Amino acid sequence: MRISLPIFAALMTGLSCISLAEEATRAHVNPTLEARDDHFMARQAAVFLDRVRTILKANPPTPKPPLERQLAFSLLDAVVHEPYAPNRPELIAFHHERIENAITEIENTTVPEGARIWQLYNHGYVVRTKSVTLGFDLFRGPARTVGQDGSGEKVGIPTPGFPIADELATRLANQCDVLFISHWHYDHADPFIARTMMDQSKPVVATSDTFSAEKRYPEYGFDLAPVYERLNRMERKVGVVQQLPIQNGAVTLDVIVYPGHQGGHLCNNVAVTTPEGLTFVHNGDQYNDPTNPDHRDFEWIDHVKEQVDVDVVMTNCWMDDPLRYVEGTAPKLTILGHMIEMGHQAWDRMPYWGDSVFIESSYDALLASEHPVLIMAWGESYLYTKP
Repeated sequence: MRISLPIFAALMTGLSCISLAEEATRAHVNPTLEARDDHFMARQAAVFLDRVRTILKANPPTPKPPLERQLAFSLLDAVVHEPYAPNRPELIAFHHERIENAITEIENTTVPEGARIWQLYNHGYVVRTKSVTLGFDLFRGPARTVGQDGSGEKVGIPTPGFPIADELATRLANQCDVLFISHWHYDHADPFIARTMMDQSKPVVATSDTFSAEKRYPEYGFDLAPVYERLNRMERKVGVVQQLPIQNGAVTLDVIVYPGHQGGHLCNNVAVTTPEGLTFVHNGDQYNDPTNPDHRDFEWIDHVKEQVDVDVVMTNCWMDDPLRYVEGTAPKLTILGHMIEMGHQAWDRMPYWGDSVFIESSYDALLASEHPVLIMAWGESYLYTKP
């Protein structure tokens, strides 16, 4: 495959230059590296992320992406898999600008036909049709990660600069008519966004244990009891269509809440049908442990296609058998999410290239199949129209 000259120039030429004076004042981010190595990683991150910006702008999201776009994801993988990456000012700025740009786009976008789908952080999405705007697992970003100290011991690392500001999160919540939270884990259930939407009388649909007293993180920073009490806990039942009023009752969504799991945890798999007749499935951290005989979710996953005509599936990329999930739901388009979760340890930040041998997954088989599969970076969007 031939690479265009502008992209080749971006790959061959550093787009950021740091003077020696600036170098002397640079913060030391990674304590496991000596200062010069740490500063090199910062300079490399700046160059790689500039190239990612250039390449992604020239090559927007599409199934079967060109080589240039794949190279951009490889560069992004190289930056984010340094253990202390979420404390790098270069990555923080990249994250914030990508999400802010997406929010600005959402604020200024109407969709006369089909659906515009934005990938936010991690497994978070905004889906807008002509009549409704849906939010799924919206999250500001982790305020902590996991790494090692100078002696090699595993430690929790605060990353206070990585999450987007509350003002941006409020703008995001303002744009959505409803929020679906798949399960209680901090990288899917953001109490600030949930509370902001509830204060606007917008429904927030979640599992029974989301924000419960037993499932709260101490860094949430405010009383979650009122948030927990106001959650909409729709019935988790295979194939049962429930009506969910939104926009103060002016519009009704048809929703099936499939009773999924992540290991032993509840994990809603929602199928949401809009007034336009478009159906979107989001599965959170759905995971079937193939060694556990009690994990039988594929017994219903294999038959979703017989119950609902699915347009788009938004599936986490690291589940044990994403190909089987797609074959069971039979969507017109699959979007793979949950790459590079920065709250995880570096080895556990699922890379864009898949690492399917290590995690024993059908990720590579799904990409090689005839199913249309889309992968997006933070802040990108895609216009879906029914074939």
